[in-house]
Amino acid sequence: MNAEAAYVFRHALLRDAAYQLQLPGDRARLHALGIEAIEELAGGRAPEPAALDSWDAAALSPHSTDPFAEELAEHARLSQEAGRVDLALRTRYLRRGAEHLEKSGNSEASWRLWMQLGEAVRGVEKGEALRRAGNLLFQSGQPKRAEPLLVESVARHRDAGDRRFLALALRSLAVLCRQTGQVARAEEIYVEGLDISRDLGQKGLEGQILSEMANLFTDTGRREEARKTFDQALATSRTAADRTSEATILGNQATLDLESGRFADAERGIEQGLALHRELGNRRAEGMMRGSLATVFWQSGRRGQAEEAHEVALVIHREVGNRRSEGVSLGDLANVYLVSGRVELAEQTYQQAIAIHREVGNRRFEGIVLSNLGSLCLESGRVREAEAHFEQAIAIHREVGNRRSEGLALENLAGVFHVTGRLEEAEKGFEEALSALTEVQDSRHLGIALCESALLLLDRSRAGAARIRWRLGTASLRGLGKVTEMEPVLRAMQVACERAGVPPLA
Repeated sequence: MNAEAAYVFRHALLRDAAYQLQLPGDRARLHALGIEAIEELAGGRAPEPAALDSWDAAALSPHSTDPFAEELAEHARLSQEAGRVDLALRTRYLRRGAEHLEKSGNSEASWRLWMQLGEAVRGVEKGEALRRAGNLLFQSGQPKRAEPLLVESVARHRDAGDRRFLALALRSLAVLCRQTGQVARAEEIYVEGLDISRDLGQKGLEGQILSEMANLFTDTGRREEARKTFDQALATSRTAADRTSEATILGNQATLDLESGRFADAERGIEQGLALHRELGNRRAEGMMRGSLATVFWQSGRRGQAEEAHEVALVIHREVGNRRSEGVSLGDLANVYLVSGRVELAEQTYQQAIAIHREVGNRRFEGIVLSNLGSLCLESGRVREAEAHFEQAIAIHREVGNRRSEGLALENLAGVFHVTGRLEEAEKGFEEALSALTEVQDSRHLGIALCESALLLLDRSRAGAARIRWRLGTASLRGLGKVTEMEPVLRAMQVACERAGVPPLA
């Protein structure tokens, strides 16, 4: 141990010993003095925020003590034990600290304070604190930890009899269920939340739930139902004069337009949403919507514009300190680099994205980028690295309950087994992938997996079964209008049929 380390170690021991020598009442007075000193240095006592059970409360205004709120809350807790500070001061700083850390992108620290606040309050406030904590865990890619908190939040609001906050908690739980592949459960929960919001005349919340239901319909290939629901969501949000929700819905609707090949409509909707966010001064949302615009450019073949849009989004994410979205944009930008042949730059950018996802605890997107990195390695002939990345991705997808991405990674891993001659493992992998993609009703990727598994069956001399799979897969892709995505598998099919000595599949 060097001199500096030894000093730090001894200093900590002496500090703790000196602290324990103080009588409990004296310690409490010192903590109370600590609160006064920090408040005086930081600009005075922060104002009391609106109660968590206040539905129409304005957003929390920043205060100069917010960066120290976690420390102030801990001083208040230790003072409170000796009756020196009242409970309200601790809950005030827990709330302010949780919101400040959440805005700063520190999900783990914010989650911890929301949980402490939940332990200190009762009724609707407890339910809302649990919901906020659950949302943070979910947004950082930890749905398995988030789900029980959201379920408890729903139960607390039912017990308290507050249907407004019950609808809000149901919405949060439904979003989690949708993104973890629990499609039927998500739809059932959305319907209950929608019924409550309509009964209470909460037009803003009604519009948000309708938009999210439309996202679910888009995910499951129910395009006509999705389109009608998006129209209802927009009309409802405009009636409520909820311009933030209107902008978000326009961005969500673009996903449906993209799935339908309506690139001009998708671009128009995002541009309208961007204009609203700029007008409202919502820089954070503007950055995320720039990323959506990049996706439109990407899927419509405008790679140069996609790259530029991702770079603009990155500038905004970094400006507002949105590390989570910065990581997502880096992962998307790496995809652009890969397709344009800049493999080394793509790999570096994937690694940057993974580092940020690990920093902010975004396990969901860490798994997604690991799978994309595996595809890069596979295309580069680094089969062992590809296999390792796919296996890591599958483990994360299972950990966080991301069934859709699990299905895609299983399909990719089965492809590795196929090209390396492990045909039995490949067949098992394709069966697991097909099961996952069927479960989440992902018709697009299910169609591709059916075609790829048909090629494997050809190599296993089972031409009859291969033909059935091929017909199902190509019919699915044609029905979705994904003809261009059939080109690579069509070429692979021709090669596989020649190798197997059978006529081309039809």
